[in-house]
Amino acid sequence: MAYRRVCSLMVPALLAIGLAFVVFAAGSGGQPATAPPPSPAASAPGPAPPPSGPSEAALARVLSSLGFRELAAAVSSLPPASLAAWSGEPITVFAPPDDAIRSCRAGCAPARLVSDHVARGLFPLARLSSAAGAELETARPGRCLAIAGAGAGAVSAGGSRVSRADLFRDERVVVHGVEGLAGAAGCARAEGGMAAMVREAMGELKEAGFGVLALAMRVKFAELAALESATVFAVDDAAILGGGAHAYVGSVRFHVVPNRRLGGAELRRLPEGTLLPTLARGEQLVVTRQAGGSESGEVRVNYVPVTRADVVLNPRVAVHAVFLPFPHLLPADLSLLAAAASAASAARPPALPPATCDAANGPSGGCPNGHSP
Repeated sequence: MAYRRVCSLMVPALLAIGLAFVVFAAGSGGQPATAPPPSPAASAPGPAPPPSGPSEAALARVLSSLGFRELAAAVSSLPPASLAAWSGEPITVFAPPDDAIRSCRAGCAPARLVSDHVARGLFPLARLSSAAGAELETARPGRCLAIAGAGAGAVSAGGSRVSRADLFRDERVVVHGVEGLAGAAGCARAEGGMAAMVREAMGELKEAGFGVLALAMRVKFAELAALESATVFAVDDAAILGGGAHAYVGSVRFHVVPNRRLGGAELRRLPEGTLLPTLARGEQLVVTRQAGGSESGEVRVNYVPVTRADVVLNPRVAVHAVFLPFPHLLPADLSLLAAAASAASAARPPALPPATCDAANGPSGGCPNGHSP
């Protein structure tokens, strides 16, 4: 009790620093609290989520329709599930013209050709331009495309100028036309891709009002950098320092989903009852929704609303703001919601997300084949 009285007298800045340094050491923190299971009548499970990235056949159709027939042929020749094995997430394709590919006599095996021109994550022109001076990880491990300005507002990837931007864009793939073969090179970051993405996220979090979380990530940087990717649910500084969300500081591990980056769009497509692992050993999160909710409505996790999606979204790390720290649910509640998710998945087909195509640059002024990949 004396310790709590002392802490209550600390100024907000000192409180933030002190709390952040015990975030990860505290583990999941607290004992499981009972939360009411959703009533069957109020539940409205959404459809099962579609794949995170496009299939080989769908991507080949898009590329062929856009006039990149050689690259489309290379994609079609890949073994099934190659794209999922390489990235398992949305991608950006830098498509060279057919002549450039036909002139390549060495080092142009289909798998290498495709992987060196596929970047992990969605990078439409606006985001690509802001990434000048950075590197994008390709689907080939350890290889990156250097992004640079090319004058007059243009941008290049791997030394090849983007000549036709945003030819195709939806929630799973962006296609840019480039003037020649892109030169993927060894990534300059000695510490690896995830480490760089964690550093980037920390900087963005500080600017967005999540300084306590940013400091906590710095304390346990090595642990986070060892992951393949991560989704983090964050409570902002105002809520923590205001006294209503102190519990978050002792349970940050419970708010981190390891080795899976869920962007806001993908998070909204998860059906109610989807279980998500956390860094807190033996603890899971579960996707819940408000009564009558759908995949396009409000998303809740452990009954807490996600107030702002994609506070940070880079190729490896996604951070979403939540209203309060997550309560710990009893195993019985988790089992009930998981069963509801399984029933919903069997009963409903996946929904196709809408696609947008560049009418000026696209060959037909619409989405190739009438739908997204």
